[in-house]
Amino acid sequence: MDAYGGDKIEVEVNYRAKGQWNPRFALVGENGVYSLRYDDNALYALGISIRVPKAAHIGGTSLKNRNAPISADGVTAGRIELDTKNAPIKAGDVNAEYLICKTRNAPITLDDINVREIEAQTSNSKITLDDAESQRARLVTSNAKIEVKDSAVSQLYATTSNASLQFDKMSYNGQEPVCGIEAITSNGKITVNLPGGKPGCRLRASTTHGGIFSELRDLEYHVNERNYIEAQSHGYDEARSKVDLNLQTTNGGIYING
Repeated sequence: MDAYGGDKIEVEVNYRAKGQWNPRFALVGENGVYSLRYDDNALYALGISIRVPKAAHIGGTSLKNRNAPISADGVTAGRIELDTKNAPIKAGDVNAEYLICKTRNAPITLDDINVREIEAQTSNSKITLDDAESQRARLVTSNAKIEVKDSAVSQLYATTSNASLQFDKMSYNGQEPVCGIEAITSNGKITVNLPGGKPGCRLRASTTHGGIFSELRDLEYHVNERNYIEAQSHGYDEARSKVDLNLQTTNGGIYING
């Protein structure tokens, strides 16, 4: 799905039918809601390209298929849902209230997006969030890395298994000066590079065998052990910008740079 400068919705369909079956494609509009209808049982393969006017007000859009990639580029909408299986999802230059991406065994890549709430879920594949601004983001995968960089997210939850979590060049959402990161993995390391400007920091970090390595200074420790730390920076309560970290892993190190 792409935005363009025209004034009509354009749909291009490429397909391979089973024998002489007719898929009976029809773009149906009713009360401002448009849907593409077809007989799925008549198809071996299907590819759909949708172009929507940039100036159009889109309340919501939902794209769902299986075993084929989905992408959205340059789209503004209230709610965007992208759902597939065994194929990647990409979204770029997107503005929305809600962005929901779900797939399996394939990566999710979100780049240059401004979305109030993000939910991205896959399995056995990487999730990448780059140049994003959001109030809330929930990123869930398994057996693959999650990477967040150059992004401003007020409340970020990321979890995987048997893989690493990495957060680079984080910044602050202009509407909320507190950045909260909850990161959970197993058998993988966690790396956090804090925003600049020496923010106040509240930290809880735990691992089993990997150790915790922090470059943060002026920390006041409640618990300070090799594999478990509870602390906050001196003057945290009065700090104009704050970062709250809850980092958990097993058999992996935790690295905090700031």
